Amino acid sequence: MAINQKEPLNIERKKMYHYIGKAIMYKSMVRQCVDTGVPAWVFDLLAEANDSNEWDIMSYDGCTSVTDPVIPFPPCFIHDYIWRTGRASKDSERLFKKLLIMFGISPFKAWKWSTGTRLAWLFWFQFKKREKRENTDLLNYAYGLL
Repeated sequence: MAINQKEPLNIERKKMYHYIGKAIMYKSMVRQCVDTGVPAWVFDLLAEANDSNEWDIMSYDGCTSVTDPVIPFPPCFIHDYIWRTGRASKDSERLFKKLLIMFGISPFKAWKWSTGTRLAWLFWFQFKKREKRENTDLLNYAYGLL
């Protein structure tokens, strides 16, 4: 169900998910969760991100600054949900790294990706005017597992 990134796509990345559609995106990410054998709380977190009214899911544009291993990629989708709903923190970067490793990204590459997003937050995004929201119970549970 996921699109292999080795084949060239002639669709602008930011518009790609509009063509795929929300239902197909979610089904593809659930399939990836099943295939990788992630714990139940990852499925729950993915469902929470997909069902949330706090962000425009169709504004999701994939893994920022890096090429997505598959399209769509659950760790980046969950990470965007956390960031775009005003819940970004050091714990969210640790969770992002853990999710990347669960989905087959090497620990070193996962460290580079999570460090890059943390630095982006430190040097840019923390200064943008955003409402800071409380974590959901599911996010608090996931952070407790780190």
